[in-house]
Amino acid sequence: MSDTRGKTRAASLASAHHFPGQGTLYEVIVGRAHHDHLICEQCGRIVEFANDEIEDLQESVAKVHGFLLLTHRHELLGRCADCRRQDRSPA
Repeated sequence: MSDTRGKTRAASLASAHHFPGQGTLYEVIVGRAHHDHLICEQCGRIVEFANDEIEDLQESVAKVHGFLLLTHRHELLGRCADCRRQDRSPA
């Protein structure tokens, strides 16, 4: 099975993501727009998002430092609203 996953990644059909507490998850990338991730470190919830301002800022930062961006991964780690609400609930 892992050989198949490696060949799929090599063919640029899927991308491997190593999310905290969830191991490696594979995400189909063919025909999908670029997006980034918000990840809850408590429950493992993953929210996909796209933001043109963040993308533009990354390009500007790369340019200032003389980099040509080929790709990137943007993962924001924190705690989702549900987990924060649960923490405030009386036991």
